[in-house]
Amino acid sequence: MMKSKPKVLLYGTNCASVINSLTIGFKKINIPVKSVSFDFNRSIYNNYSEIECICRDNHPGTVKLYFYKLKGLLILIRYLLWCDVVHIYGTKQNLHYWLIAKLSKYKFVTFVGSDIRMPEIELGVNPYFKYAYYNDGYEYKNESDNCANKIVRYLSKLNYGFIVWDMGIFIDRKITDKVEIVPHASINKLQKDYIKNSSLHKKVLIIHSPTAPVAKGTEFVLKAIEKLKEKNISFEFRLLKNLPNEEYQQVIIEADIYVDQLIWGAYGIAAQQALQMGKVVVAYMTPERLNIYGDDLPIQNATINNLAEVLGKLIGDSELREQISRQSVLYYEKMHKPEIVAAKMLATYKFLSKS
Repeated sequence: MMKSKPKVLLYGTNCASVINSLTIGFKKINIPVKSVSFDFNRSIYNNYSEIECICRDNHPGTVKLYFYKLKGLLILIRYLLWCDVVHIYGTKQNLHYWLIAKLSKYKFVTFVGSDIRMPEIELGVNPYFKYAYYNDGYEYKNESDNCANKIVRYLSKLNYGFIVWDMGIFIDRKITDKVEIVPHASINKLQKDYIKNSSLHKKVLIIHSPTAPVAKGTEFVLKAIEKLKEKNISFEFRLLKNLPNEEYQQVIIEADIYVDQLIWGAYGIAAQQALQMGKVVVAYMTPERLNIYGDDLPIQNATINNLAEVLGKLIGDSELREQISRQSVLYYEKMHKPEIVAAKMLATYKFLSKS
């Protein structure tokens, strides 16, 4: 039986700061936790404040890379002997999966985004995904229909449990039934009053951050902005590029509306951070994922066809924006606040360990 307060090792890719945020959550509920990342190309958009990064040099050369890999393997073994639970984020080499399985009684894996996305399935449920997938500039061309099932089948044989958020449609329940849904944790680094006093600004400020322009549908966002300008609607628009996470947060504090993505059919971590700040978030979400997010989701669902109309309505209705702003904070605190997610994750570890 798993301990009431197991020692947890979080290991893997800190995509969109998810490992870092969950680490904060476990510490807040007094769960012993260590976090380790092999990330060799750490993004300026992510926060690594709670993570032990094996690679001290970001973007190391070939010689240093081999040194860090060997060092990291030794550190991983040491932590595996320390912990009760191992939770991996992202895809890893089979050797790592096997080693963790042999040294750990309780092991779980979470896939995010392109780790597990199966284009054939996404194309079937999402009518807008084709605009990215068939675009030569699509940032995640390595996605494969066969890859996901192969990984899941291998990990299932090693008795891993699977913890997903909105990527669950890509895990075949015929292969494994050890699958549970838990939201991602997120938190803004800047601790202050996030909700802008709209009376200080004459124009509504709309923000979009094209970290993956094709996948996020940035071209359609820009077209919608041009439509609004042609109608002489008064607003400001800022396209945020290459900003470190802390600077990005500083800018978005002043925003009224954050446009997330129009292609993937799900909202991301940046949208969660905007919700915490009390911003109105606009994104496209598939019906399947809306069922997971719940009826109280405050994110305004828009498509490439009606984004201009959705934004126009929000720009013209300050009371509606204020109402959505309050709902955004409440939804974040219920769904994505680190200590809330950590508590859900701990309960999920215990549930899956019994199956």
